[in-house]
Amino acid sequence: MAVSAVAGATAMTTSLAGQAEAPETAPIFLPECVPGEHGIDEPLSLVQLNVVVRHGDRTPLTPLGPGWAAASEAWSRRMMLPSPPANWKEMNTHLARYGVCLEAPSRVPAELETLTFMDKQGLHGQLTAAGFADLQTLGRQMGAYATNAGLIPREGSAYGGRQLVEVHSTNFRRTVLSVTAAVSGFFSVVDPRPESGSEAEARSPAPLLPLHVAAHHADEVLFVNGAVCPRIRVLYKAAADLPVFAESLVKGHEVEIERAKVHLKRLEDESEAAGVALKEKGRLGILFDHVVCSLAHGGSLSDFGIDADEWAALKSRVWRKWAYFYTEPELGRLAIGRLVGRIRANMLHVTVTAATNPTTPRVFIFGGHDSTLVPLMCSLGVPAEAWPRYGAFLAVELFRGEKTNSYFVRVSYNGVPVRVLGAADDLVPWHEF
Repeated sequence: MAVSAVAGATAMTTSLAGQAEAPETAPIFLPECVPGEHGIDEPLSLVQLNVVVRHGDRTPLTPLGPGWAAASEAWSRRMMLPSPPANWKEMNTHLARYGVCLEAPSRVPAELETLTFMDKQGLHGQLTAAGFADLQTLGRQMGAYATNAGLIPREGSAYGGRQLVEVHSTNFRRTVLSVTAAVSGFFSVVDPRPESGSEAEARSPAPLLPLHVAAHHADEVLFVNGAVCPRIRVLYKAAADLPVFAESLVKGHEVEIERAKVHLKRLEDESEAAGVALKEKGRLGILFDHVVCSLAHGGSLSDFGIDADEWAALKSRVWRKWAYFYTEPELGRLAIGRLVGRIRANMLHVTVTAATNPTTPRVFIFGGHDSTLVPLMCSLGVPAEAWPRYGAFLAVELFRGEKTNSYFVRVSYNGVPVRVLGAADDLVPWHEF
């Protein structure tokens, strides 16, 4: 099993149409790694943790439905920031209270006012308050795991462990806020600080943690960047033009998919009759997106006129579509190779240098999208048949044997260790990864 081939690519498209199920909060972040269960006769120490996480639940990407005027007002009340920041400087006023800041590439503060986000400023695609809270919970679980494993010291550090954590995000408001939520939850466990009282006055303020965000589209590595790599677009079209592609999307669900198309057409017609301006028509992904967003906030399938069988067919179709693309070797490499390469380089630094520098980052958090996780899962061979839910995460851990200094890698998806790329175990020797 080797990921080096996946890492040797040069590109990364905007987020995919499909969205996730309502989040299910796991009681723990990851299970303890027990060497004896893997035939290893020595204690293991966790020396690095890489986590790629999808943003929390958000508002729909597009309008749909005759009652959209009222629905949009409800969604605006659910947003984490009802007035989304126009630029990085405005965003920093919100991030500072959570101990995070965006840095201008040139380190010139005035540049923050000229840097904006890839998503639009309005209602659509914005993180909800519930999504922020879910990511804070995930961050607390992550912090407890890192401290219990001895990876991050609990307090006792001049910077509260902040120099040991490196954080990245795509240049979208929802991912920036999601990663900020995870970081604030993480340090509420690692470095809890009282808000008032003598102890609070005695402690120096915690430094803001830089959030690394690509200011320019060409530099994005955390999603499939087809706008920068023309070859990706060529491969997409070549795959989509094959008859087997269309057949694979509906196989076993032909009747249900046709019924879902009828529901979508009805909703589109009713929307236009009610004066709702639709950006696109005929895309089942838009119906899927609205259903998922609604379910995350107590809605029901009947709100859209679909039944459980049609919903199962829609979910299957979305997963099959993108899994079909990213299991193609070249497209998989181009889609997410640079992110895989970055994670591998993080681990390689430790295995080559046996770095023990107390300020070397040990935790890397990457905030992305479904279009980050899906190609990553396909490239690594992570067994899955469902679209990544909001807050879904993939963790890549590096362990070191305390006797032999041998290294091992474990990959987990949503807190469950998985066997990747045909490996015989979920704990793999580094030289085989």
